[in-house]
Amino acid sequence: MEHRNLRGKVVGSAAWRLLGFGLMLFFATGCLETVEYPPEPIITFNRYELLDSVDVLGNDVTYCSVYIDFTDGDGDLGLQPSDTIGPYHVDSLFHNNLLVDYYENHGNGMELIELSPSYSGRIPYLTPPGQNKQLKGTIRYLMDVSYRSSDTVQFDLRLVDRALNVSNLETTPIILIPQ
Repeated sequence: MEHRNLRGKVVGSAAWRLLGFGLMLFFATGCLETVEYPPEPIITFNRYELLDSVDVLGNDVTYCSVYIDFTDGDGDLGLQPSDTIGPYHVDSLFHNNLLVDYYENHGNGMELIELSPSYSGRIPYLTPPGQNKQLKGTIRYLMDVSYRSSDTVQFDLRLVDRALNVSNLETTPIILIPQ
């Protein structure tokens, strides 16, 4: 049966309009992928790069730039500069939210080296605005490896969110630093 609107144009039946709207809605929402991440951070080692540079005093330096992919379901990653009390106090383990253990090879395999200060650092506040707080991204973290006592190094990395959930441990491959 043919229907005409007020202007005299032919309009399809209600069933066809409903079917068309349903298909349009199906295709529009079919493209939206909803991914749920757990509330604790999950990290994956992506890659590293060695960068030669010169410091402010004119000394040659070598940096190791480590790339870490991460997800966090509740988006509570990163710290504000003012986050320095309670669990983020300067003497606390969680003052830094990217925890880095440093290893060198001195002929007996990789040995943990205690550095002071350590390579651990603070990732800035990353929580997005809006209702969906989930985070997925890549962190690039730069470490000066110029003053080490071995040309073979390795790093263990963990990320801590503001609820003090500690991510899985990721280990870089063995990194050979040119002399």
